[in-house]
This record gives sequence, structure tokens and C-alpha cells, in this order.
Amino acid sequence: MSDIKELLEALQVATVEELIRKIRSGEATAGDFESARKFLADNGIVLNPREFSTASKPLDLKAIPFRAEERDQRVG
Repeated sequence: MSDIKELLEALQVATVEELIRKIRSGEATAGDFESARKFLADNGIVLNPREFSTASKPLDLKAIPFRAEERDQRVG
């Protein structure tokens, strides 16, 4: 049973690493973002919107991992 548990943990780590890689590189698709959202929710990791206020933190579009040319068009 511990072998299966270790394999499942390894699969979970590999999944997280790949999703993070795609998001950081700008390769992530809408499906990848949905997978990441679902993965977090399924593991009890949720963000309380009341605790996260964008009003106090202006959105920095340059920090979002779009492809460079897409980011430049959005930022101007």
C-alpha cells in the first residue's frame, strides 16, 4: 500500500510542477488554469475573496505570465 501512496504523491507533485511551469512560462491554456483551480479546490485550498482585495493592491499586468507580445498589447 505504501508503494501506491508514494506513486500517488509523486504524481501529485509532478502535476503541480507541470502546472506551475506552464503558468510561469505563459504556455498555460484556459484548461490548464481550470485544472489548477480544480486541483487547489479539491485539496481544500481556497481563497476567500473578502480577504483578498484588489482595491488595496493595484493589478500589475506585467506580473501576469502572458506571452510577451500579448502582455505588451495589454499594458500598452
